[in-house]
Amino acid sequence: MKLSICVAFILTCVSFKSQAQLEEKTWLIGGMGNFSFGKSLSDETLHTKNTSISIKPNIGYFFIPKLAAGVRAELDWTKNSRLDAQQISKRREFSFGPFVRYYLLKEENPINLLVDASYQYSVIKIGAVSNANESEISYYTTKKNKFEVSAGPVFYLNSVVGLETLISYGSVTNNEFSGHNYSLRFSIGLQIHLQPL
Repeated sequence: MKLSICVAFILTCVSFKSQAQLEEKTWLIGGMGNFSFGKSLSDETLHTKNTSISIKPNIGYFFIPKLAAGVRAELDWTKNSRLDAQQISKRREFSFGPFVRYYLLKEENPINLLVDASYQYSVIKIGAVSNANESEISYYTTKKNKFEVSAGPVFYLNSVVGLETLISYGSVTNNEFSGHNYSLRFSIGLQIHLQPL
């Protein structure tokens, strides 16, 4: 599976030629991901283990110079285990939606500033069980809407690859609860700028 994904990515890259990053008819492919693992031991015999994986790919297209729009997805998976009580909880979230971004400085700059706005619709499955048999976990589903605005610099490593460092402000509403959740986060990601032959 991993080999076929790598081969498909390489073939996609070979079919493109590299040019200036922000020209019209240029594709924007990239995203970010993270993995975290934690273990907690306390004097109160509370032993917990947490594992989290997040993948956030996106694909966009420059319809005019410096203005790109596209779609962004997000897949989050989290597992929490309380070892002393044999309790397990799992959370899976899939999000999908459009984004639009604009680069503020001239196209030829090796460093640029961008603003990005996005909307994502999420489906979340959450489940827990109080024994070690994970096959008995029963899940319930909830949905949420997320609006996010991001801004920050992008550093071009060459004519194709850009390293983004963004600060984002988001607003989340859950379909089952009233009110909003607000977030402020810092993220780093890679974007590849490709133009068809």
